[in-house]
Amino acid sequence: MKNRLRKLRKENSLTLAELSEMLFKLSDLRISPDLLSKYERGERNPKKSVLVTLSEIFKVPPLYLNGTKDVHSLIKDGAISKMKSQNLNIGISEDKGGIFL
Repeated sequence: MKNRLRKLRKENSLTLAELSEMLFKLSDLRISPDLLSKYERGERNPKKSVLVTLSEIFKVPPLYLNGTKDVHSLIKDGAISKMKSQNLNIGISEDKGGIFL
């Protein structure tokens, strides 16, 4: 989560206090600006309910926000899932950096 939360907050022109208020309005979560700052610095990790609500606010997957996956991986995973659901034969070439049919 370190840096990603701060980046998203700044991109949306939100202060820590404004984000704290949004969390409370959306889900009754009382998260102080100080605690949000600790999330941003990687000093603390949010509970799942906080992570999910932050993901909803910024319209990003929780796996991206908590640093588990980067954007490239999420796009690749989403494309693979979609192709599999459509019964397409797919393969992944990591050395060539792509997905092929």
